[in-house]
Amino acid sequence: MRSTFAKAAALTAGVTALVAAVAAPAFADPQQAVAATDITAVGSDTIQFVDNDLATAYNATSPARLFDSWDAVNPVTGAAHDQITIRPGVTITRPNGSTEGIAALQQNTNVDVARSSRGPRDGDQGLVFLPFAQDEVRYALSAATPSNGVDGLTAAQLATIYSCGNTGAAVKWSDLVPGASADAVQALIPHAGSGTRSFFEGAIGVNDTTVQKGEASGCITTVEEHDPAPIANNVDALAPFSVARFHSKVPAGQIKLNTTGFDATREVYNVVRVDATTGGVPADLQPLLGDGTAGAGYVCGSAAASTITNNGFTTISNCGEAESFQG
Repeated sequence: MRSTFAKAAALTAGVTALVAAVAAPAFADPQQAVAATDITAVGSDTIQFVDNDLATAYNATSPARLFDSWDAVNPVTGAAHDQITIRPGVTITRPNGSTEGIAALQQNTNVDVARSSRGPRDGDQGLVFLPFAQDEVRYALSAATPSNGVDGLTAAQLATIYSCGNTGAAVKWSDLVPGASADAVQALIPHAGSGTRSFFEGAIGVNDTTVQKGEASGCITTVEEHDPAPIANNVDALAPFSVARFHSKVPAGQIKLNTTGFDATREVYNVVRVDATTGGVPADLQPLLGDGTAGAGYVCGSAAASTITNNGFTTISNCGEAESFQG
């Protein structure tokens, strides 16, 4: 059963424009020598840049504990699962994605926060999910070269694509839309453990076992999430993509998102361990993340709002209102 410490309020109004615009470069990984007292965050690629920017702004306020946000992949080489030293003498394998970030939080007390682009589910017992922004997921097609892809595909049509037409073979664009290209759709999906992958599968009604079968048959190709490169020069590529990441970090002219048809909204989260004494957010994390009530903490305060919206996300009225999974 999913429960909340406080009833979630309605999301604030706001629509992110579907125009790719590159924001000021975000810092990647901690910008100072790490200390044993720092707050360490790892996990989701979707929200790494906004958390990086929040860390820079928060640390400028001279808090008792600095906030360190580590990217999902090496920000220089793009390598996944390299070694990172998160505290003096403490080195871990860099978590890549929401699920790996949450696992690191559960398994290593030197990790304080997991970035997650999915909400709580079975297996997340003992964790507090703190929503702080809203994102959308749409699908991306090439804009760098004329795409065979079509606008307006529905969740059901995307389910056909990511179920490989229930035949194990890729479907053609013309199977979905009469008169479209007879080329096979080249369906791309983020790697296992990605919160975007999990959310997208749920939004179109396809389970991960089906997607795995498609990966094994070659009908679906696994890529790093929110990387425009595999899409940009491929006329038949299609991939789920965060609207916030598209809006804030993708150079213009590489990819485009659908403007009609499939569109699913989601909240994004900072996740912490439940405090064993209070059953809520640990006290030493509350100046940054709040106490589990709406609007509390730096991340949900007015000073952080522009950082959130500059990264393409929409602010929410239930920011910081704790959620958990119990079952």
